[in-house]
Amino acid sequence: MSDLPFTLDQLRILKAIAAEGSFKRAADSLYVSQPAVSLQVQNLERQLDVPLFDRGGRRAQLTEAGYLLLNYGEKFSASVKKPVGQLRICKTFKAEL
Repeated sequence: MSDLPFTLDQLRILKAIAAEGSFKRAADSLYVSQPAVSLQVQNLERQLDVPLFDRGGRRAQLTEAGYLLLNYGEKFSASVKKPVGQLRICKTFKAEL
């Protein structure tokens, strides 16, 4: 259905890792397992054919590509939220008729 090389869940995971600084803390904040987070990041990096994190230190640091995707991902997520909100209003309005 989608021609996008990522899912909204993968963008949510990317954002959580960037905010939390680690895969484990991101997993905890999303109520999923750390291996599930790692697998989604590996799939995303494979789909995009670019590393998104520098895993050389104690903290998960975004690469330049990671920052770019995070920035665009936040804009993309925001653009999806508005029509979803409008659809909910429409549904509520229709139910009241």
